[in-house]
Amino acid sequence: SNAATAQSQGFEFESSYYITPDLKMTFNYGYTEAKMTADVPRLDIESGEEMAMVPKYNAYLALDQGFSLWDHQAFIRADISAYGRYNSDFIDKREVDEIPAYESVNLSGRFEINDRTQISLHINNLLDEEIITYKQKGKGGNQWLRYGNDRNVTLRLDYIF
Repeated sequence: SNAATAQSQGFEFESSYYITPDLKMTFNYGYTEAKMTADVPRLDIESGEEMAMVPKYNAYLALDQGFSLWDHQAFIRADISAYGRYNSDFIDKREVDEIPAYESVNLSGRFEINDRTQISLHINNLLDEEIITYKQKGKGGNQWLRYGNDRNVTLRLDYIF
C-alpha cells in the first residue's frame, strides 16, 4: 500500500557573510513541494496530496562571534532554526494530524585551551519551547504525540590525539 509514486522539488539557499572580521552570519532557507503523483485507494490518498512529514520550508540563521579570552581563542554562537507546518500522517487528514510551524533557539560557546583541547557549552532549545514533531490519532480517539527535546545543556571537552 505504500508503493505509490511521489515527486519532491524545491530549492535551497545558503550564504555566509562576515559582518566584521570576527562576526560571521550564516543564513539558510529551503523550500520543498512534495506531492503524491498517484492515487493510493487503500490509504485514501489521492494524487496531488502533500506528502506527510515534509515541511514546506525550513530556515536557519546563525551569528558566530570570535574573540580572545585570556590570550586564547573563544567563540560564541546564537542560532535559530525554523520549520513550516506539515501533516504527520496521510490517514485522517485533519487538523488533528497537523504539526504547527515551530522555531528553536540555541546558544553555544567554545574556548580553545590549546591546539589540541577545547571546551564548549551548548544550550539547545534555549527558550524551552514545547515542540511537537509527530501526531497520530490512536485507537479509541487517543492522540499520540512525539515532542522535540526540552531545553538541554551540554558541557563538552574535545581532545585531539
